[in-house]
Amino acid sequence: MAAALVIAILAVPFPFNHTTESTWALRAAQEVALNHKKQLGVEFSGTDYESLRTQMSKLDFVLAAPTRLQNAGLRLVGARYCSIQGHLAAQIKLQDDRGQEYTLYQTHLPSPVPTLAAEDYSVNSVRIQEWQEAGLFFALARSE
Repeated sequence: MAAALVIAILAVPFPFNHTTESTWALRAAQEVALNHKKQLGVEFSGTDYESLRTQMSKLDFVLAAPTRLQNAGLRLVGARYCSIQGHLAAQIKLQDDRGQEYTLYQTHLPSPVPTLAAEDYSVNSVRIQEWQEAGLFFALARSE
């Protein structure tokens, strides 16, 4: 009986609040910084999001070109699978005109996270911008 009560309590989702949102965003930033520093190679080559979409068939969301980066002057190099806070994600390599590498991450926003405010973080010498767009979580990382 006690075990059933514990299971029932754990199965009920707790209400989402700002503290939970902030904690999730910070943990995501820490994970993004760690993944960015690994500088793993790409598994899928491509110069546009459409070509990556067709290659990355395991994603359970539609890979999107973020409007926030439309005029940023970043060239797409390729991508690989990764995870963010336990959710399958795309890790997309980008490069600017000077050759500096950026890593863009995108995944579903986890439930029950309704929205995330745009945030900037600095974690272990990695600059990270996080935002939400079109129902997806995005994080852009670059070494400082």
